Amino acid sequence: MKKWMVGVILLLSVVLCGCSNVKTFEVISDNIVDFPSPTPAKVHLRLPDDATLSVMNGSDGQSYEGDHYQIIVQTYPSGDLSQTLQLITGYSKNQLNVMEVTEDNLNKYLCAWSAVSEEGELVGRCAVLDDGRYHYCLSVLVDAQMSGEIREDIDAIFADYSLEGY
Repeated sequence: MKKWMVGVILLLSVVLCGCSNVKTFEVISDNIVDFPSPTPAKVHLRLPDDATLSVMNGSDGQSYEGDHYQIIVQTYPSGDLSQTLQLITGYSKNQLNVMEVTEDNLNKYLCAWSAVSEEGELVGRCAVLDDGRYHYCLSVLVDAQMSGEIREDIDAIFADYSLEGY
């Protein structure tokens, strides 16, 4: 019986040894991992065939200047639409009538405004495509006196404006 009791005690001690408290450690590192930002999508834009345009490239986009209008294509980080509209138009989102359209997994924001420059009165029109990572902005400034004559060309530019792959 004593051997049986010793066997039970040994068995219980082996089983209960597994119940001891195991210390866990959290690993902390000073290395900051910078994830690469996704590259912006390519913008599809068809310019008028008969237009004579001068092209200027900048850090955030391109500008195409014609006789009576200027086409500006820019890309900004997504997030704050009001800041993007402020950069494009000079007006905040609250000062503009912004229409929102959702199509092909993209949010599209449309607005128009007018401004006065040294050359005279300008009419502006803007489309912002938001894929959740970037704001792809197309804006066109037209001399107010010529806006009626070249409206079809401007409408065609905005109708064809899209992102490749969407």
